[in-house]
Amino acid sequence: MRFMDFVQPELILVDLESSDTNAIVRRLVQALVDAGAVEDYLEIYNTLCREETLYGSWAFLGNHNALPHTKSALVDRLWVVIGTSSQGIEWSRNDGELVHVVCLVVRAASGPNEYLRFMEDFCRIMRDETLIHFLRRCRTPTEVYELLQEAASDSDL
Repeated sequence: MRFMDFVQPELILVDLESSDTNAIVRRLVQALVDAGAVEDYLEIYNTLCREETLYGSWAFLGNHNALPHTKSALVDRLWVVIGTSSQGIEWSRNDGELVHVVCLVVRAASGPNEYLRFMEDFCRIMRDETLIHFLRRCRTPTEVYELLQEAASDSDL
């Protein structure tokens, strides 16, 4: 499975408005609950917070991207929520560069390791400064989805 196999328009949030990293992560986790991907909001959020404290799992990737991620027995597959921010988010553990694309990944505790392939594809696509520029301007989840689909296609992902 490739990058776009995990991206769903209903799990794309546009124009996130907060300078608080925790608030952004809470909103992304809530999107998983709203979509029916998970039922236990607190379990997922607390696991993310624990892993961030221990391992820095709310990874700031550079080029205006962040990738909070965790694994959980509450899911049976890889789930992805993508959020964009036109103004940028002051992400924890970075050098002051604002984050414009946040990708929350929650993966199954066991099973196929699609996670590494997804991460590789995400990092490859998100290196493109022009893509980030256009993602910042998207006003609907459909616009973000179509732009990511085009970028994945251009990258043969």
